[in-house]
Amino acid sequence: MAPVLKKENITINSVLPAFVPTGLAPPGLIEAWPKVHITPMSTVIKCFSMFIEDDEMTGQTGECSQETVYLRKQPEYANESQRWGREEGGKVWALVYPS
Repeated sequence: MAPVLKKENITINSVLPAFVPTGLAPPGLIEAWPKVHITPMSTVIKCFSMFIEDDEMTGQTGECSQETVYLRKQPEYANESQRWGREEGGKVWALVYPS
């Protein structure tokens, strides 16, 4: 949907954080998690900032791991229906949401 909604100045991106220690973690998990595998909240914020600062960026996935944000390309389609929805479905959306 990202390319279709871009016409309306709406961008869609996703942020995929690894383990980020927050108050939502069950008791003891933060202490038990190996420190080398913790992703700080600052990395998640950096990913959000990337998307906010570049209003042309849409349909992207930002994978947050430790101190780095990795922009991932779309994986291969799981099946023909997924391909159609992504590549052809925009035509149907455009009928409902014309420019």
